[in-house]
Amino acid sequence: MINNDLLRRISKLLNFDDKKILSVFELGQCSITHEQLTSFFVEKNEGDYLREITDLMSVGSFYFKTMGIEIRQGRDFIESDFEEEISHVIVNQQLVKKMGWQNPIGKKIKLGYDETGKAIYEAEVIGVSADFNSHSLHQPIAPMLIL
Repeated sequence: MINNDLLRRISKLLNFDDKKILSVFELGQCSITHEQLTSFFVEKNEGDYLREITDLMSVGSFYFKTMGIEIRQGRDFIESDFEEEISHVIVNQQLVKKMGWQNPIGKKIKLGYDETGKAIYEAEVIGVSADFNSHSLHQPIAPMLIL
């Protein structure tokens, strides 16, 4: 299940207020929080980071299985991924394409910075999901960071 305190801390770090959270709902053990447009730093090449703005979705460990969304590369989340601070993320195919990654598994993502400029959360890409609609079907599928 999603740690709501962690989500609030991330929202505060990324300067989101409650009005920007689009939806929160439960599907059995499959929690979802979807925020539109999140700023983060992503590893383009080894050690070379770019600032990107993309969708962020926070899910539970059974999300992909519950929704029938295929993990195309790497692996799905497991329960232990949620026992730590943010340490593993899954990205969709659109983000892989946008970044031009040949091998996205193991790429690093940095979220939130303290007053000294040090990243507060660093995560590693563990999987690539098939693209799926998270907004209106009238909109193109956006690159997405899923944690």
